[in-house]
Amino acid sequence: MNESAFPRVTGVLRALNLIDDRWFSEEGRARGTAVHLALAYHAEQDLCWKSVSDAIKPFVEGGIRFLEDSQAIVDAVELEVVNERYGYTGHPDLLLTAFGYPTILDWKSGGIMLDPAGIQTAAYKLALGREYSATGKPVRRRRMAVQLTEDGKYHLHDLDARPRGTLDQARWLAALDLYGIFIAPRNRRIHQQEESHVVVA
Repeated sequence: MNESAFPRVTGVLRALNLIDDRWFSEEGRARGTAVHLALAYHAEQDLCWKSVSDAIKPFVEGGIRFLEDSQAIVDAVELEVVNERYGYTGHPDLLLTAFGYPTILDWKSGGIMLDPAGIQTAAYKLALGREYSATGKPVRRRRMAVQLTEDGKYHLHDLDARPRGTLDQARWLAALDLYGIFIAPRNRRIHQQEESHVVVA
Protein backbone atom coordinates (compact mmCIF):
# COMPACT_ATOMS: atom_id res chain seq x y z
CA MET A 1 0.00 0.00 0.00
CA ASN A 2 1.27 3.45 -0.90
CA GLU A 3 2.12 5.50 2.19
CA SER A 4 0.15 8.44 0.78
CA ALA A 5 -2.97 6.27 0.94
CA PHE A 6 -2.56 5.57 4.65
CA PRO A 7 -5.24 7.22 6.81
CA ARG A 8 -4.18 10.01 9.14
CA VAL A 9 -4.51 9.66 12.89
CA THR A 10 -6.94 12.57 13.25
CA GLY A 11 -8.96 11.33 10.27
CA VAL A 12 -9.41 7.92 11.90
CA LEU A 13 -10.47 9.45 15.22
CA ARG A 14 -12.94 11.83 13.56
CA ALA A 15 -14.47 9.07 11.44
CA LEU A 16 -15.16 7.08 14.62
CA ASN A 17 -16.53 10.18 16.42
CA LEU A 18 -13.69 10.01 18.94
CA ILE A 19 -13.00 13.63 18.08
CA ASP A 20 -16.44 15.26 18.07
CA ASP A 21 -16.08 18.56 16.25
CA ARG A 22 -19.77 19.13 15.55
CA TRP A 23 -19.87 21.96 18.07
CA PHE A 24 -16.69 23.65 16.86
CA SER A 25 -17.42 27.00 15.24
CA GLU A 26 -15.74 28.05 12.02
CA GLU A 27 -14.13 30.83 14.02
CA GLY A 28 -12.73 28.31 16.49
CA ARG A 29 -11.37 26.12 13.71
CA ALA A 30 -9.71 29.08 12.00
CA ARG A 31 -8.24 30.23 15.31
CA GLY A 32 -6.85 26.78 16.06
CA THR A 33 -5.22 26.55 12.64
CA ALA A 34 -3.71 30.02 12.99
CA VAL A 35 -2.40 29.34 16.51
CA HIS A 36 -0.80 26.06 15.44
CA LEU A 37 0.80 27.76 12.44
CA ALA A 38 2.16 30.66 14.49
CA LEU A 39 3.64 28.33 17.11
CA ALA A 40 5.17 26.19 14.37
CA TYR A 41 6.86 29.30 12.95
CA HIS A 42 8.03 30.27 16.44
CA ALA A 43 9.50 26.79 17.02
CA GLU A 44 11.41 27.20 13.77
CA GLN A 45 12.49 30.71 14.90
CA ASP A 46 10.68 32.26 11.96
CA LEU A 47 7.64 33.94 13.53
CA CYS A 48 6.77 37.44 12.36
CA TRP A 49 4.67 39.08 15.09
CA LYS A 50 3.16 41.47 12.56
CA SER A 51 1.34 38.47 11.07
CA VAL A 52 -0.20 37.50 14.44
CA SER A 53 -3.70 38.92 14.85
CA ASP A 54 -5.01 40.23 18.15
CA ALA A 55 -7.52 37.35 18.21
CA ILE A 56 -4.83 34.68 18.49
CA LYS A 57 -2.04 36.66 20.16
CA PRO A 58 -2.86 35.54 23.75
CA PHE A 59 -2.92 31.88 22.68
CA VAL A 60 0.44 32.22 20.93
CA GLU A 61 1.89 34.01 23.95
CA GLY A 62 0.67 31.19 26.20
CA GLY A 63 2.35 28.62 23.99
CA ILE A 64 5.60 30.56 23.99
CA ARG A 65 5.37 30.91 27.77
CA PHE A 66 5.12 27.13 28.07
CA LEU A 67 8.15 26.65 25.81
CA GLU A 68 10.13 29.09 27.94
CA ASP A 69 8.97 27.63 31.27
CA SER A 70 9.80 24.10 30.15
CA GLN A 71 13.20 25.18 28.71
CA ALA A 72 12.11 23.49 25.52
CA ILE A 73 14.56 22.15 22.98
CA VAL A 74 12.62 21.49 19.78
CA ASP A 75 13.52 18.38 17.78
CA ALA A 76 10.88 18.54 15.04
CA VAL A 77 7.76 20.50 14.06
CA GLU A 78 4.82 18.72 12.40
CA LEU A 79 7.06 15.81 11.47
CA GLU A 80 5.29 13.20 9.36
CA VAL A 81 5.43 9.85 11.14
CA VAL A 82 4.42 6.67 9.34
CA ASN A 83 3.67 3.23 10.75
CA GLU A 84 3.91 0.82 7.85
CA ARG A 85 3.06 -2.22 9.98
CA TYR A 86 -0.37 -0.88 10.96
CA GLY A 87 -0.80 1.40 7.96
CA TYR A 88 -1.34 4.95 9.17
CA THR A 89 0.37 8.32 9.28
CA GLY A 90 0.27 11.41 11.47
CA HIS A 91 1.86 14.77 12.26
CA PRO A 92 2.54 15.47 15.96
CA ASP A 93 2.64 19.20 16.69
CA LEU A 94 6.04 19.07 18.37
CA LEU A 95 8.74 16.61 19.26
CA LEU A 96 10.88 18.26 21.89
CA THR A 97 12.64 18.07 25.20
CA ALA A 98 10.47 19.74 27.86
CA PHE A 99 11.41 20.00 31.54
CA GLY A 100 14.39 17.82 30.65
CA TYR A 101 12.31 14.95 29.21
CA PRO A 102 11.84 13.86 25.58
CA THR A 103 8.21 14.68 24.81
CA ILE A 104 5.45 14.40 22.22
CA LEU A 105 3.37 17.57 22.50
CA ASP A 106 -0.10 18.39 21.23
CA TRP A 107 -1.33 22.01 21.30
CA LYS A 108 -4.99 22.64 22.20
CA SER A 109 -6.38 26.14 21.68
CA GLY A 110 -9.93 25.38 22.76
CA GLY A 111 -11.63 22.80 24.94
CA ILE A 112 -9.80 19.55 25.54
CA MET A 113 -10.95 15.96 25.93
CA LEU A 114 -8.10 14.06 27.54
CA ASP A 115 -9.00 10.54 26.36
CA PRO A 116 -8.97 11.43 22.62
CA ALA A 117 -5.76 13.43 23.15
CA GLY A 118 -4.23 10.42 24.87
CA ILE A 119 -5.19 8.08 22.04
CA GLN A 120 -3.93 10.55 19.44
CA THR A 121 -0.51 10.99 21.03
CA ALA A 122 -0.21 7.24 21.65
CA ALA A 123 -0.67 6.74 17.91
CA TYR A 124 2.14 9.18 17.22
CA LYS A 125 4.38 7.50 19.76
CA LEU A 126 3.77 4.08 18.22
CA ALA A 127 4.53 5.45 14.75
CA LEU A 128 7.81 6.93 15.96
CA GLY A 129 8.97 3.46 16.91
CA ARG A 130 12.12 2.88 18.90
CA GLU A 131 14.30 5.95 19.38
CA TYR A 132 17.84 6.05 20.69
CA SER A 133 19.99 8.84 22.06
CA ALA A 134 23.41 9.75 20.66
CA THR A 135 24.92 7.43 23.27
CA GLY A 136 22.74 4.53 22.15
CA LYS A 137 20.34 4.58 25.10
CA PRO A 138 16.60 4.04 24.43
CA VAL A 139 14.56 7.25 24.44
CA ARG A 140 11.18 7.15 26.16
CA ARG A 141 9.03 10.10 25.15
CA ARG A 142 6.38 11.46 27.47
CA ARG A 143 3.05 12.56 26.04
CA MET A 144 1.70 16.02 26.87
CA ALA A 145 -1.22 18.19 25.82
CA VAL A 146 -0.90 21.92 26.40
CA GLN A 147 -4.20 23.78 26.56
CA LEU A 148 -3.86 27.44 25.60
CA THR A 149 -6.33 30.00 26.91
CA GLU A 150 -7.50 33.44 25.81
CA ASP A 151 -5.87 35.11 28.83
CA GLY A 152 -2.37 34.18 27.64
CA LYS A 153 -1.93 31.28 30.05
CA TYR A 154 -1.58 27.54 29.55
CA HIS A 155 -2.62 24.36 31.31
CA LEU A 156 -0.34 21.35 31.08
CA HIS A 157 -1.86 17.86 30.90
CA ASP A 158 0.43 14.88 31.43
CA LEU A 159 -1.31 12.25 29.30
CA ASP A 160 0.81 9.41 30.63
CA ALA A 161 -0.22 10.17 34.21
CA ARG A 162 -3.96 9.70 33.58
CA PRO A 163 -5.48 6.69 35.40
CA ARG A 164 -6.13 4.95 32.07
CA GLY A 165 -3.17 6.38 30.20
CA THR A 166 -1.51 2.98 29.87
CA LEU A 167 -4.47 1.83 27.74
CA ASP A 168 -4.09 4.53 25.09
CA GLN A 169 -2.04 2.47 22.63
CA ALA A 170 -4.41 -0.49 22.85
CA ARG A 171 -7.34 1.87 22.31
CA TRP A 172 -5.67 3.34 19.25
CA LEU A 173 -5.08 -0.07 17.71
CA ALA A 174 -8.71 -1.01 18.43
CA ALA A 175 -9.86 2.23 16.79
CA LEU A 176 -7.65 1.59 13.76
CA ASP A 177 -9.06 -1.93 13.48
CA LEU A 178 -12.64 -0.65 13.57
CA TYR A 179 -11.76 1.98 10.97
CA GLY A 180 -10.35 -0.71 8.69
CA ILE A 181 -13.42 -2.92 9.07
CA PHE A 182 -16.21 -0.36 8.81
CA ILE A 183 -15.01 3.03 7.55
CA ALA A 184 -12.30 2.34 4.98
CA PRO A 185 -14.44 -0.07 2.86
CA ARG A 186 -17.29 2.48 2.81
CA ASN A 187 -14.91 5.22 1.72
CA ARG A 188 -13.58 3.00 -1.06
CA ARG A 189 -17.10 2.25 -2.28
CA ILE A 190 -17.98 5.95 -2.33
CA HIS A 191 -14.78 6.71 -4.22
CA GLN A 192 -15.50 3.97 -6.76
CA GLN A 193 -19.05 5.23 -7.25
CA GLU A 194 -17.81 8.76 -7.83
CA GLU A 195 -15.28 7.51 -10.37
CA SER A 196 -17.95 5.49 -12.19
CA HIS A 197 -20.01 8.65 -12.70
CA VAL A 198 -17.14 10.52 -14.33
CA VAL A 199 -17.82 10.90 -18.01
CA VAL A 200 -14.73 10.68 -20.12
CA ALA A 201 -15.01 12.93 -23.18
